[in-house]
Amino acid sequence: MGIGKNIKIITGFKGMTLVELSKKSGVSLNTIYRITKDDPKSITMRTLGKLAEALEVSMETLQTGQERAPENDNRAERICALEKEIN
Repeated sequence: MGIGKNIKIITGFKGMTLVELSKKSGVSLNTIYRITKDDPKSITMRTLGKLAEALEVSMETLQTGQERAPENDNRAERICALEKEIN
């Protein structure tokens, strides 16, 4: 999966619109639309960082679509359950 698709999934999961993401991240709505529509291979690290911060995920999560949970965090169980539902 590409970054654009991951942004769509994460915003959908969080109930956030792309307009809200734009306002929260400071990244223009046109840039976000381009990323989610064309799924470009290259996005600046600055833009990626702003989007990740606004979505409250790591830049790695935006790039790979996978989230790492701390070992002592029960979110790991929820992530595993979510992955089972998706697959």
